[in-house]
Amino acid sequence: MKPGEDAEFSWTMLFAVTSGSFFIFSLLTKLLEGSPDHAGLFLKTGLVALGLAIISAIGRLITSPAADD
Repeated sequence: MKPGEDAEFSWTMLFAVTSGSFFIFSLLTKLLEGSPDHAGLFLKTGLVALGLAIISAIGRLITSPAADD
């Protein structure tokens, strides 16, 4: 990591990666096993994680200091 680089943990990235992972895993389980009962749970979890990523991104935009041009 370069000096002066922001090393803050990104909740938005965590939720986005989690959402993408659950969507892909849900799709793969449907393709490989037909339509198992737990595929719907994976899809719902992915939707919740996507919602949290959007809320986190909006919150970061609202709370971030305005750039001086």
